[in-house]
Amino acid sequence: MENLITVIVPIFNVEEYLDRCVQSIVNQTYKNIEIILIDDGSPDLCPKKCDLWAEKDERIRVIHKENGGVSSARNAGMNVADGDWISFVDADDWIHPQFLEVMMTLAEKSSANIVSANHLKTEEEQLSEKIISEQVPCRQISGDDVFDRWSGRFYVWGKIFAKSILNDIRFDEAVSYGEDSLFNIVVMTKSEASIVYTDEKLYFYCIREGSAVSTDRQWKRVQLCKTYLMYAQREKNRAVKKIYIEAAIKRALSTRYEAGIKKDQKKIIKECNRCLRKALKTGSVWRGTGKVRYAGYYLLYRFPSIDRFLRIKNDPTLLEVEKKQAHPIKEYRAKPDLLRELQLFELGMLLDVVDVCEKNNINYYLSSGTLLGAVRHKGFIPWDDDVDIEMPVQDYRKFLTVAQDCLGKEYFVQTFMTDPNYHFSYTRVRKNNTTCMKPYNRADKIHQGIWIDIFPLVPVNPGISLFLRRKWLALCNFIQIKDTVDNHKEEFRKLLGPFGMLGLNIFSLLPLRLRQKLHGMMLDVVFNADPDRCSHIAIIWGNITTGVFPKEVYEGEPAIVEFEGVMLKAPHDYKKYLECHYGDYMTPPPIEKRQGHGKDIIIDLQRSYEEYMI
Repeated sequence: MENLITVIVPIFNVEEYLDRCVQSIVNQTYKNIEIILIDDGSPDLCPKKCDLWAEKDERIRVIHKENGGVSSARNAGMNVADGDWISFVDADDWIHPQFLEVMMTLAEKSSANIVSANHLKTEEEQLSEKIISEQVPCRQISGDDVFDRWSGRFYVWGKIFAKSILNDIRFDEAVSYGEDSLFNIVVMTKSEASIVYTDEKLYFYCIREGSAVSTDRQWKRVQLCKTYLMYAQREKNRAVKKIYIEAAIKRALSTRYEAGIKKDQKKIIKECNRCLRKALKTGSVWRGTGKVRYAGYYLLYRFPSIDRFLRIKNDPTLLEVEKKQAHPIKEYRAKPDLLRELQLFELGMLLDVVDVCEKNNINYYLSSGTLLGAVRHKGFIPWDDDVDIEMPVQDYRKFLTVAQDCLGKEYFVQTFMTDPNYHFSYTRVRKNNTTCMKPYNRADKIHQGIWIDIFPLVPVNPGISLFLRRKWLALCNFIQIKDTVDNHKEEFRKLLGPFGMLGLNIFSLLPLRLRQKLHGMMLDVVFNADPDRCSHIAIIWGNITTGVFPKEVYEGEPAIVEFEGVMLKAPHDYKKYLECHYGDYMTPPPIEKRQGHGKDIIIDLQRSYEEYMI
């Protein structure tokens, strides 16, 4: 008769993932199983889902209990388990359809009482290929391999344990992080423990934001180091005591290394060093060849640079990991909450700019996507990530003379004159002590706080006049900073031709201040057109781009539109503006085109861009 396997699933706040997990257990090719779902006081729909699953499958039992943590939930399952073998599955993960079949085959073939499989960390469900369980390779894990080099010691999922080896062993309910490794040390140091491992990936670990392993991770690791040392102090067996002490040392060293990457983790580093000192004082356990290991650990404790060097030598990819952790990149398009937080932050900036305009009788209008959002959504376009306003050129110039004084030290009014490396012909109002930058701009010596764009409105004539003005604008921007051409090579070449490009390269040799002066003089040519003789208005958006609209769009009193609950100004005939700009502006684009201005952008509302620069 087949052995009965008990699968224990602790459940708390995972209603989005629970069905996938339970379905993967129910669908096991190994059928002689009991499934114990432990509702650990979950406040969502998990309790109801558990009961529905119990109605569907008679092998499922449900325990509803007050919240006590994952250790308490697993213990509750172990206390009522009837199986000859026990397996643990976290409720946000799932298992291969043949997971239990392969595990039992390996157990019978090797006579082991602990069987472990490899796992795959993933965000998406994986297609599972059929496995011939008798042909799955495995190897014995024993001696120093168990606690030195085998990563399986850190977790209880992805395994099956013979109930006979567990006996009265339970999880420490006082420990909220690292409880798996403590449980494994107790079980795997038993004299009768026999472990086999297969490299076959049969367990799927779900990577999700907010899961237990990613919240306050470093402080929890420090606490785990202290717990290891507490266990070591209570342990009488010298060999087991040494395992706890080495676990504390390794965890403290790795946590100190990770904390050292960031600039604001001095307290964590201090606590790690305190744990290391305490662990290294236990000299009595380091007998014989252990003294060499002790000397090595002491060297790593005293010289963190050596520890870092050895880690990077063993895994060169850590250099890239260091850069990412020191300057984390938030992909806000994939995280609506962060995008919304950014939008509301920019709304506050917009209102500050509007206040300056109203106090100084400066005309402004919502522009481009911001105007479209006001008309179509009465606020931000849900996937938009910036704010655009525009001003008639006379008002634009007036704004530049008063803005910095009126906005104060919280803001920086960025133009090609106030920021030498800024290469646009319009203005950005930046919030100091914030960050909004592309990863590839981290080396650029330029203000990269969160911004709103302010575009000048310039009178122009259509046709050849506009074409020549675009050429002129391209030329004057390149004179101001040569890097512009590197970002717009094809556009410049098309507008200026080979001889124009040659001239630009010659101009690029001029000193920066002279190029700045020429830039200002040449922009005056664009800005000083006679409005009475022009039929169109152009918005100067970028280095070589403009938007052109009939002059009547702006003639008359500004329209008032609602934007995020605030009434703001728009062009007089904003409907015609939006038709010229977007066509059928009330119809949202296809889902695949609903994108902001970039996928990977470093966003920080509280820390200066200077902390992210390299």
